[in-house]
Amino acid sequence: MSAALARLTDGRILFGAAQLALLLLFLSTTLGGKYRGGWFVIVVLLLTLLFQGLALGRDIVAALRRENPPARPVVVSVAAFAGLLVLVSYWVGFVAGFTLFLFATWRFVCGFGTGRAAILALAFGALLPFAFGWTLGLTLWRGAMVEVVPGFIGGSIPPPL
Repeated sequence: MSAALARLTDGRILFGAAQLALLLLFLSTTLGGKYRGGWFVIVVLLLTLLFQGLALGRDIVAALRRENPPARPVVVSVAAFAGLLVLVSYWVGFVAGFTLFLFATWRFVCGFGTGRAAILALAFGALLPFAFGWTLGLTLWRGAMVEVVPGFIGGSIPPPL
């Protein structure tokens, strides 16, 4: 294997290329004749494609400029990755996803103005974790993240079981 090809088989580049291919598949599906999701999804998908392409191009240029491949591969602990995945999927997928869903619903379905929909969605998104905790009588797990609210969110405290 040549040195240039070895530099381009970095895991980051392969993963970015796989993500770009999947996004292109999504785009081809949305541009098909049977998709009736509207222009909003297509615009978001095009922006995602643009930024993913820019990130992939940056990684390729950096890999080609590098003289030698890294001497030691970076080893990521499976437990650390799993913990990070849980944290990111909870906060981004639940709180931010709910906030974006509310914004899109109030803006494009209910016809609210952009400012009003954004303020309402951010307010509901910020209150969502506290409302679920109060309604269900549970406290948020404070572990695996920086202490955000002292004594309530964050601070590496194991969850009560």
